[in-house]
Amino acid sequence: MRAPASIARLLPALGLVLASWPGLARAEVRLCVKVETDRKADQDGLEKLVKDELGHHPSHEPVGKGCDSTLVVQLFTVSSQTYLTVRLEGQVPVRYRLKDMDLLEKRLGQAISLVLENDPVYLSKDMSRATMIEKAKHDILVTGHNYYGLEAFQVVGNTNNAFGTASGLAFAFNRGSKAWHVLMRTFVAGWPGYGGNNEAAIKAYTGVDLAAGYELDQESMNSLYLDAGVSLAYMRLEARLVDPGSGKTSWESTDQFLGSVLVRAGYKMLRLFDFNADAYLALRIPLHPLRDVDSTLFKGWFYTPMVELGVGIGF
Repeated sequence: MRAPASIARLLPALGLVLASWPGLARAEVRLCVKVETDRKADQDGLEKLVKDELGHHPSHEPVGKGCDSTLVVQLFTVSSQTYLTVRLEGQVPVRYRLKDMDLLEKRLGQAISLVLENDPVYLSKDMSRATMIEKAKHDILVTGHNYYGLEAFQVVGNTNNAFGTASGLAFAFNRGSKAWHVLMRTFVAGWPGYGGNNEAAIKAYTGVDLAAGYELDQESMNSLYLDAGVSLAYMRLEARLVDPGSGKTSWESTDQFLGSVLVRAGYKMLRLFDFNADAYLALRIPLHPLRDVDSTLFKGWFYTPMVELGVGIGF
């Protein structure tokens, strides 16, 4: 089955969103890196940890030469005490005493984040005259961090002659900084049973969401947020038909591709470090009606607005 023309019209917009996705953004600061330790056996491992952590900071691009700033990471033992020092050359260092080496990864991430966010070269790039959209783009693409989410949800939607329901799971990728974030989410849902006679059930429902959002207070433990974007999905409807005269049973089904506008409001809570819980309500407004001319039950045009209620965790 060919996708409706309205979905085809969405593709340029989706391409524009993907073209500006965080992984495609160019870093603002070229960064040289020096890693030093008196634990020679740990040199390679420490370098890998530093490299991995820098991968979460697209504002700075590690390079071998032609650098704008130089990051120095040092791990040394003095009088039986282990110290982690992170600094930019010529700047005040961030130093932690490690009582337990299991804290190394956590402290390293905290120190690098603090040092890079206060890099004079980075801060010299004046955003004070930027527009609201430019500031939001800068917050997301340059200073943003990656977050992931797992969600469980229930969706209810019109199935032409009844309301069908389905349970599902979703995986979300978020990137945000300060109040703004972008979201890519994949989901799969379905329902094993059937409704009443001649009533369609949602047997399969899967797709992808692309959205941008605003969170009222990203720093507090609890905060409201609002997302808006587009959704592309595949849905299979099945119905059991019973002839009232003969009692004969038959089956009808249709496979459809849906393009929708997505609006989602939620509440993040219990935010601790990089973990949070989430409860949300979403509405999917279809961009086109559905129809299956080869089906008895679905041969007429019908719209399928969907309401989704879910909970999740972020990390």
